[in-house]
Amino acid sequence: ANVDQKHLAEARAGILSILHTIMSSVTLLWGVLYLADSSDRPAAASACSTSNINLGSTK
Repeated sequence: ANVDQKHLAEARAGILSILHTIMSSVTLLWGVLYLADSSDRPAAASACSTSNINLGSTK
């Protein structure tokens, strides 16, 4: 039973460290995407409107 508890504790610690790494990576990515999105907003908006017009005309 003691061995099982030790393995569980080690597994939990490993999962927590992996989760921490994933969360920090996601936060970093989110920050980069948010910066890119906020800086390119006019271009993205115009691209969306032109694609919508093109899709509408093909019908």
